[in-house]
Amino acid sequence: MRIALYGPYMFELAAGLRENPENDVRLFLDEATMPRSLLSESALEDP
Repeated sequence: MRIALYGPYMFELAAGLRENPENDVRLFLDEATMPRSLLSESALEDP
């Protein structure tokens, strides 16, 4: 299933949905509104 999420508050949901290998999850973030707590997340480096 292809799933697109937008915004920093969807990070935890995206991480959970990606645990199912059948889900193609894309999280779109706006650099200007991304909280500092997410800047060090290694999962954000994965395309």
